[in-house]
Amino acid sequence: MEFKSVIPSRKSGFGPSNNPEIIKAQLGYSINRNKKGGGRGGGPTLSVVFYIGNHIMKEARIIKGDFVDVHQSDCKEYGLIKRVNHPLGRKVSENAFGKSSHRFSFKRTKAFPIVSHKIVLENVVINDEGILFQWPKKETPK
Repeated sequence: MEFKSVIPSRKSGFGPSNNPEIIKAQLGYSINRNKKGGGRGGGPTLSVVFYIGNHIMKEARIIKGDFVDVHQSDCKEYGLIKRVNHPLGRKVSENAFGKSSHRFSFKRTKAFPIVSHKIVLENVVINDEGILFQWPKKETPK
């Protein structure tokens, strides 16, 4: 299975994420709407936020300050978070509301499904390449 990077270049920027949820031993995912403009037509943009629990960070040998990148499999069913050299990725920072998890965020692209709330990603496997996970299913409007 081949993986390709799906994080936008650093030039595109990213915005703040409000009210992060603490996920201790798991991998979390959310989409946040940025209040400031920056999208096409000056409207709000969306940011992707990954929350990495301390247990997963320890197993994957990732520490605060490391740079990570998100890759997508060619079948688009799996993702891979892997540590990379600066400035190719996003910096892992401490979660604002607790030290039991860390996070990184970036501007959303079409590769990232929209979810209405923070979710815990399933089928997480930690191997020599990084943190392998199954992408969340796209939500259908009600």
